Formats: sequence, structure tokens, C-alpha cells
Amino acid sequence: MGESWEQRIELFADLRALGVDSLPINFLNPIPGTPLGDTPPLPPDEALKIVAVARHMMPAQQILLAGGRERILGDRQPEIFRAGASGILIGDYLTTKGQSPEEDHRMVRDLGLELAPCGGHRDEAEAAAKAAV
Repeated sequence: MGESWEQRIELFADLRALGVDSLPINFLNPIPGTPLGDTPPLPPDEALKIVAVARHMMPAQQILLAGGRERILGDRQPEIFRAGASGILIGDYLTTKGQSPEEDHRMVRDLGLELAPCGGHRDEAEAAAKAAV
């Protein structure tokens, strides 16, 4: 949305100080006719840097990518996990379509990662992972 790196870092520091469990990251998907419709799309490298800085500043939190990732990252979406993302939110978003859950599942499996149970509860995901071992 045009925020500076200083503002992004301040936000991550504030969220860390609040002790949040997770950080969902949405990337602006400019839609013509809306107030931010003329905003240039975020370059993929900058989006990946945002994820990496968030991971560095919030090492214990889940970092989940959601809206805009398909448009901003395109075929570079798998790189979000190397940058530090814990997971992705799948399906459609408030104002835009996401890619199909099947495509997201395939991407995760192609990376050799496992799908966690949905529900957003870390304890449930950890318990399921332990039970699977």
C-alpha cells in the first residue's frame, strides 16, 4: 500500500511486542476503480524481503501469506517458504480470487512439505505432526 521499510519494521516490532501468535501478510492486489487501483504492484523480490524481515524479527510466530500472493509472486510463490513463511491461506479472499486449493496443495507437496490441519491453531497442528511421526 506504499508503506516505507521503516513503517514495516515498526509494525513488525509492535506486533512482536504485543506477543501475537501469527502474522498474516496480504499483498495489495490493485483493482482498477478503487482508491489504490493505480498503485504499482509490489515487485516479487520486495515481497520476499518483507517475508524474510518478518521472519527475522518474529522468529517464534507463524507467518502466513494470504491475499495478493498469486498476483505479486506468480510462479515464484514457492520461494515464500525459503524466505520464512510458515504457511499460506488458501481459497478466495475478500475481494479477489485465490488460486485453487488443489494448486496450493500441489505446490506444498512439490516442495516436499506436509499439509497441516486447517483451523489455525498451532497446538492442533503440532499435535497432528507429532502423531504422524
